[in-house]
Amino acid sequence: MNQREANAVARELEERVFDGDGYAYDIDVESVNSIPDYTAAIREIVVSGIPIYTTDGFETVEEYLLEVSSDNA
Repeated sequence: MNQREANAVARELEERVFDGDGYAYDIDVESVNSIPDYTAAIREIVVSGIPIYTTDGFETVEEYLLEVSSDNA
């Protein structure tokens, strides 16, 4: 997925209502190599966010980030 596709997904999601509320989305596409630069931000987003779609890969990352987050508490 590139940034253009991500922006289209964001616009589509902004038209949807979840539990009576609408949300704004900021989707940023980064390369795998840039992940270490954003680890803390990614952890905060994943740990505090509300997933509307998940995959096995996402759940693996989420479990890892939750584990790392609780280790640092």
